[in-house]
Amino acid sequence: MDARQTYLGRHSPLGKKELDIKFNDLFPIFVESSKALDISTPILEAICQKKELGYRAVLAIDNMDSFVRFTRPNNRLLDEVFNGIFDSYSTGLLKQDQGGRIFKEIAANMNGDLAKSVLIDDSAKTCELFTSLGGKGECVTGEENVLAELAKLDY
Repeated sequence: MDARQTYLGRHSPLGKKELDIKFNDLFPIFVESSKALDISTPILEAICQKKELGYRAVLAIDNMDSFVRFTRPNNRLLDEVFNGIFDSYSTGLLKQDQGGRIFKEIAANMNGDLAKSVLIDDSAKTCELFTSLGGKGECVTGEENVLAELAKLDY
């Protein structure tokens, strides 16, 4: 039987039936949701303003292949706003893998200096790791808090 024809969540490890949804019924909904991912216009505008002042902006994201397959192609503005986009599916590295190796690779790729870099992320652990590498990690969630962190940046 093709995996796409199977039911998702047939039984939990405890033997309780949890879901009775066919993959073929759920996958199109997932694809449309991935394509229509809500991307904050005010945050993108704030990033563009910082770029006008000479900042470079990089998007580093831990994700599965849906970002590459559905989200990014349907949100071309991301490629216009960010100087580089590094997703874990394509790089093969999560942000916390190998002591933050991806951050070192991004800095090298962008001819950047981690000591002059700021990471705005929703993971305290990732921000601590980034700080240990010499950068400044700011752990925030929510649009207003991200905008406040961006506003704090000065050259």
